Amino acid sequence: MKYELVTNETLFEVKEDHKVLGKSGTIYSIIDFLPDIETGETKLVLGKSEFDTERGQMCTQLFGVVDKLQVENFFYIIEETYSNYILKLSTSYKDNKESQTKKEKKVL
Repeated sequence: MKYELVTNETLFEVKEDHKVLGKSGTIYSIIDFLPDIETGETKLVLGKSEFDTERGQMCTQLFGVVDKLQVENFFYIIEETYSNYILKLSTSYKDNKESQTKKEKKVL
């Protein structure tokens, strides 16, 4: 790999629809790194990141473990950091919520 992988910063996007990983465009982040007990190879613990519109916040659920080859085969690496991605989604959510509130007030 020619890129640095950082916990709670590096984001991955699923390249193509996959029966386990989900639809193309689904976002994952690195939660942790763990060694494979048989090979010693470092594996990545992934979390599936989704924006919870009811709470208005990002939620990351522990998803699974992959190796670096699986990352290269199934994901694009997103150059944006996790914190910037959350900020962008939160801002977009708040803007949409405010816009919806203004429309509702005009109707009343």
